[in-house]
Amino acid sequence: MTTADLRERRFDPVVHGQRLFRQVLEATARPGSLVSLEDLPLEAPEPRLRGACALLLALLDLEVTFHAMGPGAPRLADYVMANTGTRLTPLEAADFVLIAGRDSAGRVALAKRGSLVAPHGGATLLYAPDWLSMLPRPDGVTLCLRGPGIPDARHLAIGGITPAEIECWKRLNDFPLGVDIWLAASDGQLAAIPRSIRWDQEA
Repeated sequence: MTTADLRERRFDPVVHGQRLFRQVLEATARPGSLVSLEDLPLEAPEPRLRGACALLLALLDLEVTFHAMGPGAPRLADYVMANTGTRLTPLEAADFVLIAGRDSAGRVALAKRGSLVAPHGGATLLYAPDWLSMLPRPDGVTLCLRGPGIPDARHLAIGGITPAEIECWKRLNDFPLGVDIWLAASDGQLAAIPRSIRWDQEA
């Protein structure tokens, strides 16, 4: 398949990109809350990753590095590079990491977490769970989040990501160092967990 075959012809980087950027800002400002993503007619390699791919197309460019892992990762990487010009790098050096499966088998532990001089240098980990909810559900993992942007506490239930993977996120954060977590669910909802947020899994 050629680069031309992978190009999204109906995605406008300016119009759609600005709208998606505002949605990311809203999700980041209110960690754990749900923001409805724009329903874009993307021809992403995997339909359930349409929301995650839309975010990458909106935010990646020649200056941003990228890594993909999980089912279909090589084709996903080709698709993202063809539409953004981003550079594919090893996990340890990537600014954005797309995890296409239910977990990374612990590999996200290698993601960069910034430094005391440049804590903003930590990676953004992008997942595509099956669903997100602000109400606990028995078929998912429920987090209780606290921190900036949350008045007291906020609950976020996540379906389709393994509990072990979610627990791994906590080990990546030692504020101000850490990673940002973006969740672009198959049901069209977006939630963000910035590195400044503390959370616990609820039984």
